[in-house]
Amino acid sequence: MMWGWYAGNAGWWMWIVGPLMMLLFWGAIIWLFVTLVRGGRRPEPPRYESATEIARRRFAAGEITEAEFDRLIARLSPASTDERAHGSQEGASRARRAQA
Repeated sequence: MMWGWYAGNAGWWMWIVGPLMMLLFWGAIIWLFVTLVRGGRRPEPPRYESATEIARRRFAAGEITEAEFDRLIARLSPASTDERAHGSQEGASRARRAQA
């Protein structure tokens, strides 16, 4: 008898099953480690700032002046957006004056 060197009736298929089980084992260990390090939470999706939030942040940081801030907020307000969307006469005449 060959003690320790003979696997009985386990033939060529052990050459396939053995490495697959080893990959499964190490994959489970890596998955468990990553899950524990991240605390089991999925990463949060990035939060996008609205244009108004960006203007407020820039004003607070001193990147823009108060006049620029007021102009941006006025342009971003819903009333200003409605005028531009519906093509009001006042908005059109103001645009013509700005071009001249």
